[in-house]
Amino acid sequence: MNILYLQDHIDFTLNEKETLSSLGLKSAQNLESEYILKTLHIKHNCKDRLIVDITDKEPLTSVYKGLSDSKIIDILKAFAEVFELVSSKAFLEREFILMDIDYLYIDRNDSSPRFIILPYTNADGASIKDWSSQVVGTVATLLYGRENLIKGSLAKLSNAIDDIRNLPDDNVLELINAKKKVVDVLIEIFPKESRTSSVRTGDNTSVSNNFALRYRGSLGEFAFYIMKADFYIGKNQDMDGVLSFNPAVSRKHAVIHTIEGKGYIEDLGSSNGTFLNGSRCESGTKYILHERDIVKIADMEFTVEM
Repeated sequence: MNILYLQDHIDFTLNEKETLSSLGLKSAQNLESEYILKTLHIKHNCKDRLIVDITDKEPLTSVYKGLSDSKIIDILKAFAEVFELVSSKAFLEREFILMDIDYLYIDRNDSSPRFIILPYTNADGASIKDWSSQVVGTVATLLYGRENLIKGSLAKLSNAIDDIRNLPDDNVLELINAKKKVVDVLIEIFPKESRTSSVRTGDNTSVSNNFALRYRGSLGEFAFYIMKADFYIGKNQDMDGVLSFNPAVSRKHAVIHTIEGKGYIEDLGSSNGTFLNGSRCESGTKYILHERDIVKIADMEFTVEM
């Protein structure tokens, strides 16, 4: 493929080994998502050209280091949303989404991500492993150095990437499966209900599906972003909020519920207790959360941020 970068668009010209899916292109052009960049198809000298409009867009590579942790989370949510959207449409495959970070863009107005979809097949057999490698590389780049996210809400995603680094290069099958797992974990930690807009009411008791518990203490600083209806916290690696480094925390310690826009905490029979503003929570009982409440998980104090 020949790629030509111009001021307000990118020109992708397919070569003789690449075949455009006309049905895939039509399906992509009909996607109702602000995240998908518009693509125009033209035929020139018997070659298929896909022209992608990047007006008012910035390359993600030029801005991601300056983005806040919450904006990085928004970008990863968009990844999950677009993956599921494309997978649900006839004639489209996730592998049509360009996930190399060099082909991802940010809207200048709201800093939301933009994706390029190129529905073509390659006679050389570009495979799922290549696409998964792009996803892993991009996610690892976005998370690099962001300890608040790596230790907090995205620990499961970070652990899945670390699993890849720990595998030998010659173990091809396990590497492929481990990279596919990163994609699966990304979708798992950002379920559909976590991608809705924030809603608040005047009494300040309701929260968005992306409020946070922030820890600042002797163990460092990080945050758990509550991104699903039931967000489990504990020492086990399969928890949403993993605290494996603290022996005082139970394997399955507590759960944060989001019910009709309101946040609640519930202790799960932990050994060292869950506390809300100094009072121990009775196991199995839900307690509503408010802005600046102090939640104590064993000996770790978190502040509620809405």
